[in-house]
Amino acid sequence: MRNVKEDQTLTCSSWQQTQHVMFQLANLCFCLSYLAPNTRRGILIMHVLLIFGFLMFSTWSWNTLCAPDIFLWNFMFMLLNMGHVLYILYKMHPVLFTEELEAIYRNMFLPFKISRQLFRKLVDTQYAQVISLRPGDTYATQNLTRTDRLGLVITGKMCVMKDKYLLHYIYPQHFMDSPEFESSKAGKDDKFKVSVVAVDPTRYIVWRRQDLDLLFVKETHLSTVFSLLLARDIAYKLYAMNERLVTQEGSKVDIRFPTFNTPVTSRAVSRACNSLRRNPNNHKSVFNCPEPPNRKVRIKYASHKDKRSHGPMKTVT
Repeated sequence: MRNVKEDQTLTCSSWQQTQHVMFQLANLCFCLSYLAPNTRRGILIMHVLLIFGFLMFSTWSWNTLCAPDIFLWNFMFMLLNMGHVLYILYKMHPVLFTEELEAIYRNMFLPFKISRQLFRKLVDTQYAQVISLRPGDTYATQNLTRTDRLGLVITGKMCVMKDKYLLHYIYPQHFMDSPEFESSKAGKDDKFKVSVVAVDPTRYIVWRRQDLDLLFVKETHLSTVFSLLLARDIAYKLYAMNERLVTQEGSKVDIRFPTFNTPVTSRAVSRACNSLRRNPNNHKSVFNCPEPPNRKVRIKYASHKDKRSHGPMKTVT
């Protein structure tokens, strides 16, 4: 019992001896745990020190104080911190992929902050399947294969053909059927308008549309990332086809600008150019309109009198 003064104040008249060394070490562990940095490793170190601290408290209360209530509380706190340590170690466990999948993850999904755990879920056999093709094997046949899947080349090389004409090649880390996947809808029996054939020994990963839609409902961020990747892949394919398009003069066609061969487009461009010429503040560097050649316009008159009053044939510039 504590010695108290006769005036019943709470001031101790004499102090007891210091507690057991286990008590001192437990509090030292608590002190060090509160100095851990606010990082994942720092939180792990904090919980480990708390485990040792509560373990020493439990030992001190059981062997020295012989107080079961103090022992039970500290032992329960130790078990709670052990659970936190196991959870942190599970989250820190590295997720390893094959060399090809690792390259796909780092180049395509890591820049969009997709975690390794989510990517492992994406390429798991529950949603995806890895298939190998030999040279000459087809992934899709024109007007026969349904557009109910999405393929991504892991290794190898494939070509896209339309009526036996080569359109472009598909290389690793590119989708094989992104235009068909984006243009078609679930539940419709759409068919490929092109054929996709393996040129070299090829391995690819394929997802069924139904499985991807189910995964995208659960992982909305992954759905947004896939939309961006598909849009980028479609743009890459368009520019790859543009490299093979040439005019009759041998120059390449730029798909970013409309063709001037159609009558509707020609009339629209002519109206725009005429409007710019009438505007005194036009900028030819922004929209370069060619100067139209001089052309003669024949005017029919009802009589010789109208012809004398209006003058001879006019030239419009």
